[in-house]
Amino acid sequence: MLFAGRKRVSAGLYVGGRSFVYLALEESGGEVRVAASSSGTFQSQLGNGGSPFSASEAELSRAFGRVASSVKAARRREVNLAVPMTESLLRVIPMQGLTRAEAQKAFRYEAERHFPFGSDDCVYDLDEIDYPLGGGSSERRFVVSAARRKTAEGVCRAARSCGISFGAMEPEQTAIERAASPAFPSEGGCVCVYAGIERSLVIFVWRGCGIYYRNIALGTDAGGRSLDEGAAALAEEVRASVQFGLSRNEGFAFDDIFLFGPGAAGRFCAVLSDVFPERGVKTVFPERRFGLDFPSCEGWTAALGLALREYDGQA
Repeated sequence: MLFAGRKRVSAGLYVGGRSFVYLALEESGGEVRVAASSSGTFQSQLGNGGSPFSASEAELSRAFGRVASSVKAARRREVNLAVPMTESLLRVIPMQGLTRAEAQKAFRYEAERHFPFGSDDCVYDLDEIDYPLGGGSSERRFVVSAARRKTAEGVCRAARSCGISFGAMEPEQTAIERAASPAFPSEGGCVCVYAGIERSLVIFVWRGCGIYYRNIALGTDAGGRSLDEGAAALAEEVRASVQFGLSRNEGFAFDDIFLFGPGAAGRFCAVLSDVFPERGVKTVFPERRFGLDFPSCEGWTAALGLALREYDGQA
């Protein structure tokens, strides 16, 4: 065989306001393992509010130049890039009777109904999901992810100017979900809580697919408060997000809450358990199946999920 013994490599890149994370996985002989990982910081914060997608192309070019000089492999192969939570939107939309390919075309005329920008300034992708209706029934729907075209194209140009090309640009939310998904039940529902340092995320997962995503502008960084006060504030935001999600997804039911991310260990887990005394709160560490222990900083979980795009259902 011409390609016998060839290794398949998939890489994820997270670029935050202050730092970046690169992680690559390779498959050889049916086994997936970490091929390379690296992280670094930028000399100054990118963009407004810590969002690199709000930075100028000149700022982004300097940031991607820093990535390229630190991670030579990022210039040798395509990488998957995380679109920050603040810059990507997800909606669950019923489009009855359409195949995925048909829905992909039809949504061009629906974009303005669901997103705060028109189809001309919209890049989007969609996937089929099984959506719960209650009483044990469900139907096929589509989860659509979107971002502003002009912003995404500017990021791509800045990366290409430094020799970096993207295989995919994916919402940070779905990359985070994929990283931890092997721990979620394949039947029924569960609530997944990603506890970040500055931002967090609540996901409703039904039969292995995300059906509801809610960003929380709080993390486990106490921000001048005591650790207990910070943990209590985040737990209350999680509770409110779960209640809001249940009001919008009446057919969804769950037993367990899965907690992961850089802020999952320590005080927050205990506080979240107190807020949901009738549920089981289970802490999971997605990186450990690859023999890693991630540091307590942003980006690593998303980078892992991005690298796993090529290995869904395998790793």
